[in-house]
Amino acid sequence: MKKLAVFLIAGVLISLVGIIPSDNIFDLKGIESAKFVMTAEAAQNEELDFVQSGADAIVEIKQSELKEKYQKYSPKSVVLEFKKGKTQYITDFLNLSLASEQEIDGMKIIYGYTSFYKDSQYIDGKKINVMIVEKDDCVLVGFPIIMTGF
Repeated sequence: MKKLAVFLIAGVLISLVGIIPSDNIFDLKGIESAKFVMTAEAAQNEELDFVQSGADAIVEIKQSELKEKYQKYSPKSVVLEFKKGKTQYITDFLNLSLASEQEIDGMKIIYGYTSFYKDSQYIDGKKINVMIVEKDDCVLVGFPIIMTGF
């Protein structure tokens, strides 16, 4: 019984100081803004403010509500914005398996796979569920891809 109590206390202390890594994309530090892509019909039914893009809606989500709203809305895509210079932190946090990297119009575009996000797509025969775009002023991270434009 004493060993079990020590084990439980050690587990709580380790998780509090962050030694055990997170497995949730919304635990990434430094999120500046977040958007969900969902059907326009669903956004209207929920009476959300959104920008319509075809049959889809782009909805801005408060950082404090990301986990709750993700479970509630099950969006097609999640796009998180970070300050410039966060790419290495993001790829490390996600333990990203790199699928491809390219540069288009001065923007670095990275495709990869992480076990932290359940959905995925195949691009050029490679399984991906993360798209990272390094712009001049910020870093955008899309799960499974960026559907809001960049």
